[in-house]
Amino acid sequence: MPHLGITLATEGQARPTGVVRRTIRVREAHIKQLLADPRHTPLLPLSEDFLQGNPRLRESLLAAAAAVLLSIAESENILLQFFQKGFAVMEVEVDYDYQP
Repeated sequence: MPHLGITLATEGQARPTGVVRRTIRVREAHIKQLLADPRHTPLLPLSEDFLQGNPRLRESLLAAAAAVLLSIAESENILLQFFQKGFAVMEVEVDYDYQP
């Protein structure tokens, strides 16, 4: 049974390998959750002096800030598509080699 636009290999079919990019439709429940509460952590304004004074924190703080900004951009893109088209799609990476 297909799930989120991903087709599972049936018996006798070769199973895909590696990482594949797929386009999926965003579930309506997720869009409603974004509309109700986007849940973005606010970025704390950190001065360059603080970052220079704490070099061990610099890399992790900048990575966290980049992740938050990416999450905000993805959420805004989903909502923009929803308002324009009534639905939204997004690209995801499926790792067929993942072993839990």
